[in-house]
Amino acid sequence: MTRRICCLFLVVALLMGTASGEKWGEGSRESGLASDWESVLENIPEDSPTVDPVSGGEGSQTGNPADNWEGSQTGDSESNRKGSSAGDAEITPESAPASDREIRWNEGLTQLQSKYSALGLSVAVFQNGEIIYTFCGGQTRLVGGEAITPDTLFQTGSISKMVANIALVKLLWERGISLDAEIGDVLGYEVRNPAYPDSPVTLRQLMTHTASLRDDGVYQGAINGNARPLREMLTQLAHGAFTAEYAPGEQAAYSNFGGGIIGSLIEALSGENADSYIRRAVFAPLGITGGYQAGLLDEDLQIAWIFHMPSHRLGLKPREGSSRRVTCDPDSAYLMTAGKLVISSVDLAKIGMLLCDGGIYQNQRILPEDAVGEMLTLQNDRGSVHCQSDSGLFVLPTTEESLSGAWMGHDGMAYGMLCGAFFEPDSRAGMVLLTNGCEQKVHGSKITREALKLIFSDFPLTEGRVDAFEVE
Repeated sequence: MTRRICCLFLVVALLMGTASGEKWGEGSRESGLASDWESVLENIPEDSPTVDPVSGGEGSQTGNPADNWEGSQTGDSESNRKGSSAGDAEITPESAPASDREIRWNEGLTQLQSKYSALGLSVAVFQNGEIIYTFCGGQTRLVGGEAITPDTLFQTGSISKMVANIALVKLLWERGISLDAEIGDVLGYEVRNPAYPDSPVTLRQLMTHTASLRDDGVYQGAINGNARPLREMLTQLAHGAFTAEYAPGEQAAYSNFGGGIIGSLIEALSGENADSYIRRAVFAPLGITGGYQAGLLDEDLQIAWIFHMPSHRLGLKPREGSSRRVTCDPDSAYLMTAGKLVISSVDLAKIGMLLCDGGIYQNQRILPEDAVGEMLTLQNDRGSVHCQSDSGLFVLPTTEESLSGAWMGHDGMAYGMLCGAFFEPDSRAGMVLLTNGCEQKVHGSKITREALKLIFSDFPLTEGRVDAFEVE
């Protein structure tokens, strides 16, 4: 009897929705109960047991969080990228049915979202300077969130370094500054590793993680709230900024501190706030919405919160965890460019297109071709790097046995989220995958690598490639 009543109610609701022209899934599902749960979730201590707000209430999630969110998974080609729920998209002359390949990609990414307990997922695939496919699933926050769309902004972690370095390289090329120049020449004071006072610390070393910087000293103190001026950290406190184990240029060791110093170098060269300069000189020509200070972005932009999954612990609200600097101060800019970039998958894909096409985007040159070539060249025993860095200039090679080509890009991981941006320059193809919380590894694998194999094992790199338009 109960089942019959529910079915009757469902039919009536469908008829009413059809008559009014509304679609399922539209409108807000946030209730008083959901708001109360959200308040509880925001204040869960780091060591608290798992909290799962599924005991009742409209819009609560049950079972696997990837199974039944509002705004369920969508996969669309560029011609139909509207972020609507699966099954809701109307077929129009402008939107063709999904191809067999897109259907396989949709199914595969949906399975990966479930496998890795990804709260929200946004994927963009590109080739030949265009977005050819997008996928969106999940929501922007655990309770009361909105459905993920291609325009949802995510904080991307260490991908921030690769993007910010485009701005720094642009400035260096414009001013004719060598990559083997000392960072102290740009900052305006001598910078040395105290254990190796005769070894210069160069820009090339900084960009290849070979500058002998350490993250567990004064930089970690700054991350924990005890921020000191960069000049003090690199001079008076240099013993806490550098390792004594090896000289600059002699060994590679990943450095978040080095990624942060990008911002200080940008401000020293441009005389402008690093976030403002990147948005003006790089993002504006590319038509990118985003930045390194989420708190300064327009309030109507949808920015996903970050959660630890599957425990559902709140990791970060990007707007609240953001600085709001508008002035130029190289001494304090080092806390921004290592991991604070907030951007959508489709806009981050434009960065991949730019690097694939030698500094050109939509027939407009943004970076000199030789600058991009240097960024993508492995800096092994090159210039002031006297070791096998196995790194481009804040661009890392991505090795997958099942994929052909020379893949490059960067991962991002912080506060519970995992992101990736990868591209293969010769084929002018790539993929961006952003999450706002997922299991970091399942059976030793990452969602970013599995998605990359899913897409490009099924999509030969030579298929459909055309040469980029040459711009003088």
